[in-house]
Amino acid sequence: MTMPYKAPPVASPTGPQPHAGPYPARMRWPSVVAIAAALLAGGVVGGVIGVIAGTHITRPAVSAMVRPAPAPASPASNEIRAATIDLCTAYAVGTRAMPIPQTKAMDVLPGINYINAALAADQAADPEIRAAVAADLVLTRQQAGALTHESPAGAIQPGTGWTADASNDSEETVFKLCRAYTG
Repeated sequence: MTMPYKAPPVASPTGPQPHAGPYPARMRWPSVVAIAAALLAGGVVGGVIGVIAGTHITRPAVSAMVRPAPAPASPASNEIRAATIDLCTAYAVGTRAMPIPQTKAMDVLPGINYINAALAADQAADPEIRAAVAADLVLTRQQAGALTHESPAGAIQPGTGWTADASNDSEETVFKLCRAYTG
């Protein structure tokens, strides 16, 4: 007994067959958009809650965040010596570069700036010499203020404590300390 040949099914000439899956062939777009919006909103809300909770959980206590700064290491004697030599040399150069006599503020300002930069850079220099240089800079700034002939007004208060004798004494003190330094 032979079985008659049965041909495979042929597509319908009228087009595709209706969808036979578990969902209807056409979903309504408003429902898809509503579902997507709900998922997106839920994700955003969940993310915000996660960030807030995570921040509170992992944030260290304030006392743990505020730690005292480590004590600065004392400079070695060779560092003190090198800084003192640099400061004294810069002081001598800055002072000797000023014209004699000084008649205007610009005669003094470049030397002040040069010495002040060395004072700021040479933090490890001998404390007594640093103090003497700083005191001399105060007088030299007052001299520059006096040489501008600017009248005091409001927040403009040129120094009034400068005298040639005080400035000369201060300069001599710095030179004596620098020349006597053996570090």
